[in-house]
This record gives sequence, C-alpha cells and structure tokens, in this order.
Amino acid sequence: MIPLIWTFAFMGSECWCPVCGYTSGMLGAGEIVGETDILKKRLAFLEAETADYLRARKTLICSSLEWMGKRIKPQDLPKHEIKRLTGIVNNWNGIDESSVPQQKSK
Repeated sequence: MIPLIWTFAFMGSECWCPVCGYTSGMLGAGEIVGETDILKKRLAFLEAETADYLRARKTLICSSLEWMGKRIKPQDLPKHEIKRLTGIVNNWNGIDESSVPQQKSK
C-alpha cells in the first residue's frame, strides 16, 4: 500500500499518489485503511522525497505568494526563479515503488 499525499499542488485535487501520479479530490480518494507504523514510515519517506517537487508545483499554480516581502502572482516571479521551479517540475520522474520502505517479512 502506498499512502496518498494531501496537497494543494494539483488544481481540483487534494490527494496525490507519488508512485503512479493519480490525483483525486478529498472525497472518495484511495481506500480507508488502519494507521500502522509501516504506513507512517512510508508517508514520512514519500513526503521527504517529494517535498521539492510539490513545493515547486504549488508555487507555480497558486493565486499569489509572498516574495521578498511582497505579495505577487506566480507569473511575476523573477524569470530565473520560474525557470528553476519549472525545471524541478519537468524533471520529476515519480517514485519507484521499490524504493518505498517495505514491511519486513516474518
């Protein structure tokens, strides 16, 4: 099982799977399962591995953000910053499921 990540990085979707790219609204996404230590560990791993990508996506699609103490729209960011963020998004290849922590066999 891969935990979905709650994020506002995708318009109209709050839930995202970093392995397959699935996105969904908050209602009806994934399946409800009990919280376990391995799922908490997987979620922490996935959040850490996807932090830069999600931060870049959120910054590029938000309605406004704070930059150098001023409220601006994403398109008003300096060109070099837009290029840097776009590069992060475009270079994202997803997460290989085999890299996600697995439950130890008994």
